[in-house]
Amino acid sequence: SFNTFAEGNGVFRRGLIYDGHPEWQAVNYVPGRGLMPQLEIPDKKVLFANPALSAVQDHEIAIFKEVAQKYDFDGLLLDRGRYDNIQSDFSDFSRREFEAYIGKKLDRFPEDVYAWEEDGDGGWRRIDGPYFKQWIEWRASVIYNFFKRTKEELKAVKPGLKFGAYTGAWYPSYFEVGVNWASNTYDPSQDFAWATPEYKNYGYAELLDIFTNGNYYWNVTVDEYRRSNGLHKNETDSEMSKGDHLSVEGGCRYSRRLLGGRPFFGGMYVEDYKRDTTQFKRAVEMNLRESDGLMMFDIVHIINRDWWGPLQRAVSAYEAEAKQ
Repeated sequence: SFNTFAEGNGVFRRGLIYDGHPEWQAVNYVPGRGLMPQLEIPDKKVLFANPALSAVQDHEIAIFKEVAQKYDFDGLLLDRGRYDNIQSDFSDFSRREFEAYIGKKLDRFPEDVYAWEEDGDGGWRRIDGPYFKQWIEWRASVIYNFFKRTKEELKAVKPGLKFGAYTGAWYPSYFEVGVNWASNTYDPSQDFAWATPEYKNYGYAELLDIFTNGNYYWNVTVDEYRRSNGLHKNETDSEMSKGDHLSVEGGCRYSRRLLGGRPFFGGMYVEDYKRDTTQFKRAVEMNLRESDGLMMFDIVHIINRDWWGPLQRAVSAYEAEAKQ
């Protein structure tokens, strides 16, 4: 598994963005502060490179290929194969690439994409500009084309290698990081105002041999979610969201539909359940029941908490149920 475009650790101040390629850093559009290179954003823990830069893509793919050639393993999974968040990347390079994509020069940048406006409660709201939807489409095309190229180059050096990705399960807001992980047969423009009819062309599910989603929710069942206050903010989100998919059961079922029935592994974050081993066990069983396997993030939490027993009991309970 590779932490793909995250090329800087802000805690230890190390990584390629610090140590050799500051020109690779993304430029974020920060509310109230304007355009800021990531090295200038206070207390930023994970710094992203700009995925649109050809030098960045060349570097990432070169690492993947080197590892594939030197070591014997079954598959390669891309984590953080995405943009940092909705604020990223507003560099001069990305502006030029986007203008070339739409065939038009922007008069006001980044305001023609969107602007930040104070909401009166000490926060900020995004005001979408005339080219917002095309910007979302273009970013998805950047990530799609990177994945397509990565797969082709990896298969050329190791044909039997499985190629996959790991994303958040929260599809309705995952456009904020430039990723369309759905099947290209699904048209999100029928369901969401942010999607163009062309957005579906950059669904990358068909490129993958392996996919795992992150069902990072305390609520295991849809009924539990509906009994909660309904509001949830995922790691990559700019604002709160609602929906049945914000539960382990709902996230898996929604993923199944968006993927067109393609197999996937339900993912979970162990620390979501640090207060309750029973809820942890239920989440394990639900992921196994509603997906094609289980991805656990991260094994260190199982080790540190010595949760091998609860994990084994959860898997055994699912296996017993599946035999009935």
